[in-house]
Amino acid sequence: MIIDTLTFSNKAEGWTSRWTYRPEWMIGLNSTFYSFKGGNLYKHDSNQNRTQFYDQPINNLYGFSVETIFNESPMEIKMFKTLSLDCTTALNVEGYTDLDKVEILKDQFVNKEGEFHSYVRRPQNDVDYELLSTQGVGVVSQVVSNTITIAGEITNVNVGDIAYGGVIIGSQISPFLIGQISSVTPSSINVAVGSTLPAVGNYLFIVKQSSVESYGARGYFLNLKLSLSGTEATSDHELFAVKSSLFKSFP
Repeated sequence: MIIDTLTFSNKAEGWTSRWTYRPEWMIGLNSTFYSFKGGNLYKHDSNQNRTQFYDQPINNLYGFSVETIFNESPMEIKMFKTLSLDCTTALNVEGYTDLDKVEILKDQFVNKEGEFHSYVRRPQNDVDYELLSTQGVGVVSQVVSNTITIAGEITNVNVGDIAYGGVIIGSQISPFLIGQISSVTPSSINVAVGSTLPAVGNYLFIVKQSSVESYGARGYFLNLKLSLSGTEATSDHELFAVKSSLFKSFP
């Protein structure tokens, strides 16, 4: 069973691309590529939608992705601080090192002199209880409908933060997700309908957007996947270079 279609380049003398279309047969004729699907003959590079193959609906396109890796000074742990894309449009970026994870949305890039720049960010939904983006609020004193009252004053909570509850067991707290905060008063918070509500006596803490607390990605290497999905990927896009500012990490 065909899973993917691989492209071989005689010039590069290697396999250069992986495609999601799955033809029954392929052939090249007079510098034109043809394939068969469902018993029909198709001529490639003849339509305007770059990622649309055969009779695939325009509202159900896969898009495209390009993967690359930074591995300068492979024996040293480095801090990757920024990312620059020399391309015709900003791309969504996700990646990882041996120690961290990375996510940059295309809207978070800034166009400067024809290149798109962003600092390296943590994934938006990455929860790390040891970082400053996770902050304690207090002990739950009352729960009425979707309103959670805290014993004490609330000073560090904003609408849009994600609320978590914690069951106190001895000196440990077992966390569970409550939901997104919709409003805040000096002594209580309201959470979205359908949230898992805590019990009186549970501990309440909040997690702010993890991408805000971004200090870069640390590791020996940085593996990146750059992509666009759906109809965003149908027009022509060119990517010339991917650059990152980095320095040696000192523990």
